Amino acid sequence: MKYYFGGALTILLALVAYFYLFVPEVQAPVLPDEMPEPQAERYVDSELGISFVVPEGYFAHVTDVDGERRQRAIVLFEDTPFTRSLVAGEVEGTEAPPAISIIAYQNDLDNYTTDSFINDTSFSNFKLSDGVLSPVMVAGVSGQAYSADGLYMSRNIVVARPDYVFMFTAGYHTPEDRMLADFDAVVASFEFVAPTPTSADNAPEGSMHNLPVPEAVSAVRAYAAQKAGVSVGSAIVMQVEEMDWSDSCLGLGGPDEMCAMMITSGYRVTVQAGGTTKSYRTDMTAGSIREEL
Repeated sequence: MKYYFGGALTILLALVAYFYLFVPEVQAPVLPDEMPEPQAERYVDSELGISFVVPEGYFAHVTDVDGERRQRAIVLFEDTPFTRSLVAGEVEGTEAPPAISIIAYQNDLDNYTTDSFINDTSFSNFKLSDGVLSPVMVAGVSGQAYSADGLYMSRNIVVARPDYVFMFTAGYHTPEDRMLADFDAVVASFEFVAPTPTSADNAPEGSMHNLPVPEAVSAVRAYAAQKAGVSVGSAIVMQVEEMDWSDSCLGLGGPDEMCAMMITSGYRVTVQAGGTTKSYRTDMTAGSIREEL
């Protein structure tokens, strides 16, 4: 009897040792609250030098507008079969649903401030607003926020920089719409990053395509707008060239005019205003502005 009990104990100990040494450990299941959270997608536009988080449930659609000034529209649509079909051009005869948009407007020639862009251009839709501006900060840059009411109600933020004016917009039906909270998240995540050089950086010597507009050029723009009887915001600087004029009259002195024979550095500025395009000459300080005839 003692022999039987001792043999059974030996077998039991052998089984325990086998399972301990050779059977792999079973991992405990991961509970739902321990699951890793999905990583938000971050949209990066190295050409514009911006990045921001795309909220979950949205997709980005980018459109470039060709014209006298470059525009790029980044629109965040709610990711539904309808909006996918709409963006693909498979749905016609219907309005696009409310969306979040970030539109960049080229600003290295017009040199808009936030306030002048809002008040002097039609892009801002400020005429559809309640006229109330509220100061805001976006990525450390000051801007202005306002509400408007068009096809949809909208919240808008404008931030002007030397290279681009950025306009943030969220369309919505009611103040409780989820899109407004998502809009706040996009703006809060927005960052300015170093842009990637473009072909414009290789513009011919003397070209000012990629540079902030000097004060003298802005003065010529204002002068051209005044002569045309239009607002400064509607006058467009088409071309700027650095020049060295042969005399103090910028090479445009009249037959009875006394001009000092000295090299006078300045700019040749072509401006479109009031439906006409004219070229002007100025010195570095805009102390003298003359129209080419």
